[in-house]
Amino acid sequence: MQFSSLLAAALIGQLVSSVMASGCTQMWCQVSVCATDVNDAFNVASWGLTAVMGPDCADWNPDPPTDNGQGPCAAGLINYSGQFAIWRSWSANDQYSGTFAQWGNFLGATCGGGKVVSCNPKSGGYPDPSNGKCQIQRW
Repeated sequence: MQFSSLLAAALIGQLVSSVMASGCTQMWCQVSVCATDVNDAFNVASWGLTAVMGPDCADWNPDPPTDNGQGPCAAGLINYSGQFAIWRSWSANDQYSGTFAQWGNFLGATCGGGKVVSCNPKSGGYPDPSNGKCQIQRW
């Protein structure tokens, strides 16, 4: 039993290193959401893009979303739109493009691939969520 656990741990470690070494695809999405404020807009956009968004590394880029008034949103919500940068996406390559339909307060998005960034996993490097460049975690 211990041997199989050790073997599984070794194989998973190699798989994670291989995936991390291959890099991640960066993409940009033009997004529109209904939200109570800018922070809620980020949450709604992230939720609507979970099909392509990795576990971290996304932000409005280069500026926070634009407040478009109530627009098509329910009372108490504001229509926010802007460019949402995903620094670590699940898309297959940098040629990806896709359109996401309205779902709840997520009003939709049009996304396109950007570039593939590879960080050396041995260095502890990962794409910075604010600029997509490799950086090393400093504690």
